[in-house]
Amino acid sequence: MSTKHYRYYFFFMVSLLFTHTPDVLAGELPKPISSLDKGYIAPVYSPDGNHILLSRVGYNTVSIFNINTEEIGIISEKPGSGFGYTWNYNSTQVAYKFQEVESRNHILNLYDLKDQSTKILLKKIKIPGRLSFSSKNEVIHNDGFGDLTIVDLRNDQRTEEYIYTVNKNIIEKMNLLDNSTSTVYTSEKELLNLVVSPNEQFLAFEEYGGDLFIFDIILKNILSLNSGNRPQFSPDNKNIVYMITIDDGHQLISSDIYMADIQGKHIQNLTEDFSDLALRPNWHPDGKSIVFDTDGFGPIYILKIE
Repeated sequence: MSTKHYRYYFFFMVSLLFTHTPDVLAGELPKPISSLDKGYIAPVYSPDGNHILLSRVGYNTVSIFNINTEEIGIISEKPGSGFGYTWNYNSTQVAYKFQEVESRNHILNLYDLKDQSTKILLKKIKIPGRLSFSSKNEVIHNDGFGDLTIVDLRNDQRTEEYIYTVNKNIIEKMNLLDNSTSTVYTSEKELLNLVVSPNEQFLAFEEYGGDLFIFDIILKNILSLNSGNRPQFSPDNKNIVYMITIDDGHQLISSDIYMADIQGKHIQNLTEDFSDLALRPNWHPDGKSIVFDTDGFGPIYILKIE
């Protein structure tokens, strides 16, 4: 291990000694967003915390909820448009995909909050795939099999920037300036639902049909959290939330949301006392609460984190 890595490890371990692992507030139960009716799923906070993107059961809509005014608006009612949407870094634009009925092509679309307009970015894109925005306002679509599509929305000159992508069973780090890649992690199984911590020191991902993992990019340590899906890092990089679901082969019969610290030493069932299904957690940007859905059977809920 290099001197740089030893130094990083020392300060990281010292920080853990003084790190308080958050918990659900004593006696706190999830609170519904009363102004939203049943049927909404897949909530995603905007980076500024003022809006929540939502879909409905069936994933054929994209709606936007204004937290301050409690107003709900519709961005799209196109088929499949609820399968993966994403915010840009300053909460002004939303990218999403939908299927055009006539051609059966999947379209990549952009919605602008300021003028409430939409425009087509690409008239044909592969499905499935994961959408994201880079920190420099590039829309990135990764199909998980090595095919990466990038739409540059900037007006300035492209500069060096790195992203992490999945290519079947390999996680790669790509330089967007010259499209060069380097292998970060290799698994024996296909990987999915890759997320990167805000400080870009940790990765969380699932093995297809396997466990949920946290990978330390600097120390190259891999940690299994056993069963888990849809991980989301906290804004302070110290914890992740994820869901654990159980089905009977046809439908979900149980689902809870868990929180684990980066070291996997403290794992808590956040919805243990919640009677309904709890799915698809998403952190508020301030790290003090999460939002989740009940698979459309109930309202969207917010749960405060200590």
